[in-house]
Amino acid sequence: QLTEEENNYLQSKPVIVFHNERDWKPYDYFENGAPKGFCIDVVHLIARKVGFEAKFLSGRSWDEYLYLLQNKQIDVIHNAAITPERERYMLFTGSYLRFSDALFVHRETKGIKSLKDLQGKTLAVVQNYYQEDLLRLYYPQINLLPVKSTTGGISAVSTKKALAAINEVGVSNSFLNDFGIQDVVLGGLVQDDRFHRDLHIAVHRDNRILRNILQKGLEAISAEEMASLRKKWLILGPKNEFNVKLFAYITLGVLFVVGLLSYRTRLLRKHNRELQAAQIALQGEVQQKELLLRELNHRVKNNLQIIQSIVSLQAARTDTTRILEEIEGNIQAISLAYDKLTYQDSQDSIQLQDYLGTLMEHLVRVGDRSIQVDTDIPARQIDIRTAVNLGLIITECYNNSVKYAFDNRITEPRFSIRSSLHADQQLGMTIADNGRGFDPDYKAGVGLELIHSLCKSSFQTAPRFYNDQGAKIEISIPL
Repeated sequence: QLTEEENNYLQSKPVIVFHNERDWKPYDYFENGAPKGFCIDVVHLIARKVGFEAKFLSGRSWDEYLYLLQNKQIDVIHNAAITPERERYMLFTGSYLRFSDALFVHRETKGIKSLKDLQGKTLAVVQNYYQEDLLRLYYPQINLLPVKSTTGGISAVSTKKALAAINEVGVSNSFLNDFGIQDVVLGGLVQDDRFHRDLHIAVHRDNRILRNILQKGLEAISAEEMASLRKKWLILGPKNEFNVKLFAYITLGVLFVVGLLSYRTRLLRKHNRELQAAQIALQGEVQQKELLLRELNHRVKNNLQIIQSIVSLQAARTDTTRILEEIEGNIQAISLAYDKLTYQDSQDSIQLQDYLGTLMEHLVRVGDRSIQVDTDIPARQIDIRTAVNLGLIITECYNNSVKYAFDNRITEPRFSIRSSLHADQQLGMTIADNGRGFDPDYKAGVGLELIHSLCKSSFQTAPRFYNDQGAKIEISIPL
């Protein structure tokens, strides 16, 4: 509830001016003549709850918005991270979102996985973003190339003016997908916790009364309302509740088949080009395509059977939304494996280290909590069927850790994957977290049953579950 002073402030100033960035999608961007994004919807929700009109100033650079706020020409910046420099002239509300940064590199660049790999090299950073302040303070050996926007950072990497660009992982991924940029890829997540920042609403330091009004509006947003905005902008999944279960199963099945058909189309086009270049006999090429098509149909059948088994295991549960998110995660694990296969010369195996690294980056990105992931996986090829089943097992283990392992006592949650080659040509895999461990009195649920089923049907082995500073699962995989 607003105080008399706060009500008087809004009566004298019913329109509050916020900034609006051009290309910080999915958080804050301008499209089709209107501001859009997660942060924009949060502002609209606060405005309705408190009772003012939100007006947005669009089309400027981030550097210009900081200047305008500092000189009181706009009222609010709604997506600011706290830095010592900004605290000189800004007041902040509490946090309403936490995000992580990532490094984006040219597809041809190798060996850039962390900020330490960039010492003495050029890194593109949006001018006056919080990353620039932190980099100058903690990584003075890195040569910084200030740019005006996310677009400028990605372009600098694409044209090789910079070896890498740093930005929030969801923003840059969205930009790469929207514009179809193929020569810039995710190099790795920034592991330095100082770059895992909370998002705040900021006003000029002299305008404490407006800060208090915005804080009350933010606190008035319910957990359900905030979850709905996260679902809309930050998490893939169903956006409505009409016959959700049936509609979702049909949609996910269709998308999965379409993805495999797309893979088949690209594969056949590749072989057509090879036919023209080498002038191979027509009959031999036709026979090869027929073999590939039979193999692809066999893979489609096997993977649809896996999805059918997962759906059957989940059928008795009533938490529909969570079921759909977990099934979507399983399908994404399969899709990532076939995506890796598409860009390799091999038609039946993928690089295990690369695949599991990409899978874990995806799981961390779509989750609601920041979790440290450690991997120690040998660089070796593994057949696609084994990779798919292993990806499903790891996805299930990670989801179980997020749901059950990390309570409020675990301040630094960790999830790890370690593997090694045994003398008997078995690949040993240990999956662990530092949570509260397995409850000896707990009856195995759907998740553990799925892990047991996949190990038995795919590897003819049984997983070993035990506690050692958290939960651990050991699996032996025949090669």
